[in-house]
Amino acid sequence: MSIKKLIYNTMACLALLSILSTGLMFLFLDQNQSNGKIVNYCGVVRGATQRIMKLHLLDQPVDDQIAKVEKAMDGIIAGDKELGLPVPRDKELVTQMQEIRTYWKEQILPLLNDGQNEKLLENSEELFNKSNAAVSQAEKYSAQGITKLKAISAITLVINLISIYFILMIIRRKILIPVKTLENGMERLSQGDLQSEIDYNSKNELGMLANSMRTSIITLSDYISRIGNSMKQMEQGNFDLPSQQYIGDFINIGQSIEKFSEQISETLGQLHETSEQVSSGADHVAASSQLLAVGAAEQNGAIDNLSHAVETIVTKIDYTKENASIFNTKAQTMGVSLDESEQQMRLLLQAMEDIQRNSEEIIKINKTIEDIAFQTNILALNAAVEAARAGDAGKGFAVVADEVRNLAAKSALAAKNTSELIDVSVRSVEAGKDLTDSMAGILNTVLMDAREIAAGIGEIQSASKEQSLSVSHITDSMDKISAVVQSNSATAQESAAASEELSAQAKVLSGLANQFTLKRM
Repeated sequence: MSIKKLIYNTMACLALLSILSTGLMFLFLDQNQSNGKIVNYCGVVRGATQRIMKLHLLDQPVDDQIAKVEKAMDGIIAGDKELGLPVPRDKELVTQMQEIRTYWKEQILPLLNDGQNEKLLENSEELFNKSNAAVSQAEKYSAQGITKLKAISAITLVINLISIYFILMIIRRKILIPVKTLENGMERLSQGDLQSEIDYNSKNELGMLANSMRTSIITLSDYISRIGNSMKQMEQGNFDLPSQQYIGDFINIGQSIEKFSEQISETLGQLHETSEQVSSGADHVAASSQLLAVGAAEQNGAIDNLSHAVETIVTKIDYTKENASIFNTKAQTMGVSLDESEQQMRLLLQAMEDIQRNSEEIIKINKTIEDIAFQTNILALNAAVEAARAGDAGKGFAVVADEVRNLAAKSALAAKNTSELIDVSVRSVEAGKDLTDSMAGILNTVLMDAREIAAGIGEIQSASKEQSLSVSHITDSMDKISAVVQSNSATAQESAAASEELSAQAKVLSGLANQFTLKRM
């Protein structure tokens, strides 16, 4: 059986056991609930009959109570869906309740109608005893149902525990032990033991896994053995290895070994060819060394002439560097003066703006004065009108009103003249500000040009310094070249001797390369 099927069967068994145990529990709980209702209604019958007796003795109506009691009795005997009472299973309780029902009809109801209270009290005591016995029997039967429920619960628990034990044993035998065996095999494989065997055979998934592991170990052992033989052949100098077939990720390893063999063979072949070429080239180097010595003497004379020309250039560059330094100093001084002029011009612009702003404030004040004069004139007119109404008593007040009106007219005229003068002043300030802005722009342009001139002179000075330094380096280089040319002559002679020795070493290298068996491409 496959592990998947085993797991599904196990889960199905557990589910079936759960369903059966739950169904039994629900069944017995329902029965116990029904038994509890029967016990409750038995108590209702017992209490209700006694209550009817008391109400009757007090001359209270009892018809409704009698109907309810009889309905409860019938429900206990035969069941009643309206009251939620099932058909009783306890035959003894049914017998007792039937006796109570018969006793009620024969011994209690007739006495209620005849009014025989003493006899009624005696019979009610007997009815109470019978009802109490019925309640006891109902409680006893209900207790038996609870005992059965406990027994069923215990039996279900035992069955579940036994089922779980057998399931665990099956899992241990079918899954855990095989998995442990496979784990031990993989542990030995991880430690490099390719000779170990996995002692497990089955037709399920773990058996298929064990077969795959055994096949993998055999394949891996074979590949490692073949790779080891290839490496041993290459260790002995034989790179002409046969092509071998691999699968999976070992294809890359096989290709790498084959490529390594081909590259080594190609490299050694090229080394053999190169050694022969080096031997031939060494002879040419010896001949060229003699020609190099002759050319070195001619180069020495040309370098002397070049040194004199360089010294003349150095003199001219030093003269240019001194003049550039002088003009650079003057340009920097001019730049400082122009910066100060620009700062003064900025202050002048700020002052012009302040004058313009103050003139605007004066215009506002003058406007206020004109408004005050206008209001004063209106007040004087109102005062003159009131003085005219007053007649002779208001003549003095009229004279004062005329003077105030004249003063207001003069104030308005003075404010008007002041406003005209301020307007002329503001226009003059604006014209002066425009001229100042224009002058500031021109000065800024001059300042920028002066800065560019100063920067250009500075660049000329820097270039002169760099040229002087470069020429100095050229002079030093010429001296070094002269020394090198002189040494080349001696080196050429040594090169001839070294070339002969190089030819001999190349022949030795060719002999070493011939010791390897190379792969035929």
